[in-house]
Amino acid sequence: EDYMDNDGLSNERAAINVAAFVQGDEIVVDFSASSAQTRGPINATLGVSYSAAYNGMLHVTDESIPTNSGCFRPIRVVSPPGTLLNVDYPAPEVGGNTETHPRIAGTVMGALAPG
Repeated sequence: EDYMDNDGLSNERAAINVAAFVQGDEIVVDFSASSAQTRGPINATLGVSYSAAYNGMLHVTDESIPTNSGCFRPIRVVSPPGTLLNVDYPAPEVGGNTETHPRIAGTVMGALAPG
């Protein structure tokens, strides 16, 4: 778990919570316990959450694996609508591309780190 310090409108922290586990022949990256979407522009779209999860996974796996659809196929992302990591319109989201994405990727890497 990691936090966004604020959303630009309030000083409330927003949690990025990830559970990553192997299930059969895939790895599930589950963001279900993350905070609800915020009023400020730090929310991420589902596409940003997917790409940040992939980004984190690529940083901790074998660098010789070709980066193509095959390396992403076994990764399943779960992120409910209306959360910090799957924003619903009309909530703002542009900061999710820049400020939130690297924090999501780092949280995924942390979830995969040895205990």
